[in-house]
Amino acid sequence: MERIGFEKDKKFRRSKMGNEPTVYNGIRFKSKLEARTAIMLDYWIKFGTIVDWQYEPQTFTFEHTDKTGKRKDVQYVPDFKVTFEKGLTGQIVQWWECKGFITTYDLLKWELFKENNPDSYFAVIFAGKLYPGRGRKGDISVFNYNKLGRIVDRVWENINQEFKKPSYKIL
Repeated sequence: MERIGFEKDKKFRRSKMGNEPTVYNGIRFKSKLEARTAIMLDYWIKFGTIVDWQYEPQTFTFEHTDKTGKRKDVQYVPDFKVTFEKGLTGQIVQWWECKGFITTYDLLKWELFKENNPDSYFAVIFAGKLYPGRGRKGDISVFNYNKLGRIVDRVWENINQEFKKPSYKIL
């Protein structure tokens, strides 16, 4: 069965993280999760929940000094910039990140982002459920799980289950 506006990108190989590049609405996303999130955001525009969304619109560069004292630039590109209407006073901008699993480098980038943009709303969308401290591959340590809670404004876990609901049947 052919899916309307949603197709695998045959020209590109999977990334080292195992993501499958996917094209939706003429935009090449780095993973299926990002493409599914874009479909959800299109639904939200259609129903008036949000005003607009952009995919990887801006690159942030931060200076970071590691434990050894070396300074280096850390670049971060959020997956989505989502704009909500805020009554008569204007608009609210949120930054969203889609992840299959977390690395310590991801936590560093997010922490630097929040330090340099304290008023920005930042959300992370996970494909599966997070299991802190279980020791299985893809799980997160209790320390990093707690750190994630301090950095991020909102965490959506197990979003793949959400996409299986009837409202997103085209997936």
